[in-house]
Amino acid sequence: MRKGKSILKQIGIMLLAFMLSYTMITAVMPVMSVEAKEWTKSSVKKEITKTTNRIKNVKEKYFNAEKEYKALKKEIQNDERGLISFGIAGASVVSGNPLIVYYGNQYYYIRNQTTLLERHWGSYRATGEYSVYNGWSCIVLEYVEIDKAKYSRLNKLAAKIKKYDSKWQDLVDKRYDLKQALKNQSFIEAEEVYNEYNDGREYLPVGDEFDLSKCAYWSYADENYSYAIYTSSDDSIASVDKYDGILKTKCDGVVTITMKNSVSGKKSNVKLVIKRDMDNTSVGDLSVE
Repeated sequence: MRKGKSILKQIGIMLLAFMLSYTMITAVMPVMSVEAKEWTKSSVKKEITKTTNRIKNVKEKYFNAEKEYKALKKEIQNDERGLISFGIAGASVVSGNPLIVYYGNQYYYIRNQTTLLERHWGSYRATGEYSVYNGWSCIVLEYVEIDKAKYSRLNKLAAKIKKYDSKWQDLVDKRYDLKQALKNQSFIEAEEVYNEYNDGREYLPVGDEFDLSKCAYWSYADENYSYAIYTSSDDSIASVDKYDGILKTKCDGVVTITMKNSVSGKKSNVKLVIKRDMDNTSVGDLSVE
């Protein structure tokens, strides 16, 4: 029994050590403002090829469904050619045996029915014959049973066409985004940084933190597959978080912040003046009164 407790204690110590080491590792891992998948130029190019193939597949399904829809619709139209449709409103049964219906200022003799249930109010085909009943001249009709399966299939095809059209457009949009990621670039203007954090005064005060990502913009606005990687030309003057763009100012000087796109590799630079904010004086005040 004592041996069992000893083993359990050892297992507990091992689990605790593992949890502590895992916590330390995850604590220093960078948090990237990107999707769960880490995109590279190579993987983006592969995804473009994959998406292009999916577009071709969806297009083929779309056009096949559209072709079948048009053929079936034409078939139904041929089936319905020459049919007379009675609506419940405006039609009345004059006689049940024989079945005489008055509709649209005309009397109709329905030869193949003895009762006119509500479900039968629908389509009838003229036989080209006439009959007289109680002095009324009646056009002779025959009730036509509509193939409901065709209508059901037509509705399903219409839903498929709509689904394929939506999917097609989504894939085209995705491919466009992917292609933009291969040439996208982020920029920061020094003036924007000064306006955002120091009322337009052309410097940033020492001993503070500033989120440069708030001032950044993309050459292609709807970026989904890449992110900016920030570096500082002199960490002793101002350091910057590689992924979040948080700038920490340390001493007087001029520092160049470089932003590199994680996929395209394109770079842009911004020079920032760092100085001690001693007397609230401004250097080249750019604010507009």
